[in-house]
Amino acid sequence: MAIKIEMASGEERIVRKADGASMDGPFFLVTRWDAAIESSRTVLTLRSCDVVRAEIQKGDETTEFVLGAGRHSW
Repeated sequence: MAIKIEMASGEERIVRKADGASMDGPFFLVTRWDAAIESSRTVLTLRSCDVVRAEIQKGDETTEFVLGAGRHSW
């Protein structure tokens, strides 16, 4: 799976081998399930004001959207 992150600057970032995202106060966390420890672990941390949204491509061909606190600067 992959997550496409739309940044407030207008840039896009792709995080491969990630399967979750959430906004936690001032932080936007991108996570991946780790079967060895039976828990999610953070693979990328961004400021939530820098993220407009994330698109999570699920294995069943669906897309989940998670909003950040950022707005487009352009």
